[in-house]
Amino acid sequence: MLPLDHHDRPPLGKRAGNESTPYADWLIDAFDHWLAMGSTLRIRWFEAIMKALIGLPSGVESVGLSPVDLVVIQTDGSLEAVDSLKSTFNGAVCLGYDVFRHDLDIVSQDIAVTSRQAGAAALHEQCQSCPVLHVCGGGYLPHRYSSARGFDNPSVYCRDLEKLIRHVGGHLSAALHAADAGSRPAGIGKPASNREGLVHVN
Repeated sequence: MLPLDHHDRPPLGKRAGNESTPYADWLIDAFDHWLAMGSTLRIRWFEAIMKALIGLPSGVESVGLSPVDLVVIQTDGSLEAVDSLKSTFNGAVCLGYDVFRHDLDIVSQDIAVTSRQAGAAALHEQCQSCPVLHVCGGGYLPHRYSSARGFDNPSVYCRDLEKLIRHVGGHLSAALHAADAGSRPAGIGKPASNREGLVHVN
């Protein structure tokens, strides 16, 4: 998982104006090693990216454009937004609801919940034109935050995400083409009919 940093608190090696991709570089090495070892160890984030690349739901809220419908029920009964938002600003998770006075159906209509179900339309304009949007999904919500624009920003890891997704997509495309000549590699389900389009990230 990428550190829970954002534009007001850039992660180490990602200072303003720095276009390096240290997180992608490390993760690419890890991904290549994982494949080369043929390990049965499941790495959920890598699997989520591969699923999104072939048009399947990623299964995680930080990858893809599937609607996020999560709320957190605290031990005192209060209902809050997803915990990771605590890394952005004080009060970011507060919804003002609790299980004693509010029905979950009411909470589900709150703008803090519905805004995470609008898909690409709710993302920064730079994200909407990105060729890897269907996989990146704009990046994890806490990583988009800045005090100046709220969550209306690309991820602070934007360049890292694109580089990693393109790398994984290249491997997946090669594997799917190789599968045409024989059996499909373990762990890769049958994609939809337009295989080329699903893994194309140019």
